[in-house]
Amino acid sequence: MILTTLNFWSILALIFCGGLLVVAFRLAWWLALGTERVIAFMTQSGMHAPAKLLLAILIGYDEQTYHKSRFIFWNQAQVRFAILWGSFLLLAGLLVLLHQEHIIGPIGLTWLLAFALYVGFRCLVYWTRPKAPLIYTEEPSLKSLIQDVNERSSFSKRSGRQLIRRYDYLDELFAEAA
Repeated sequence: MILTTLNFWSILALIFCGGLLVVAFRLAWWLALGTERVIAFMTQSGMHAPAKLLLAILIGYDEQTYHKSRFIFWNQAQVRFAILWGSFLLLAGLLVLLHQEHIIGPIGLTWLLAFALYVGFRCLVYWTRPKAPLIYTEEPSLKSLIQDVNERSSFSKRSGRQLIRRYDYLDELFAEAA
């Protein structure tokens, strides 16, 4: 039986790895915020079709996801971008380890190949899936409402409580289809 003991250097290495994980986590959220700002700028500039296409291909955000509650953590675009960039940062770390062991060649080329394969796969999925019909409310006054959106909170104790979220670029992209 092999026993692993923690000495000073192994504890220092664990602290260093923990610090790298914190930096990667913060970098993933920073990249997610930047990507979301680029798409918001494209939306404000009137480039709705490319913005919708980028959302659908990169993170799978479409009309169906828009009409779900964004109080659910997974339905937020920034969270999906953070997962995307976090996974590619994790892949970069794994590629660095594989490069150190002389298993793979250049890191940048392998990472770009993985990113191109991901985007190609998402394009294939996006263009081959059938479009599901959207379910809208029958009340015409709610169809034309593109301001603050009222959503019922499923986690609130009171049944009649509604939370109001701010108008954002996703409303401009997907609410006009309603």
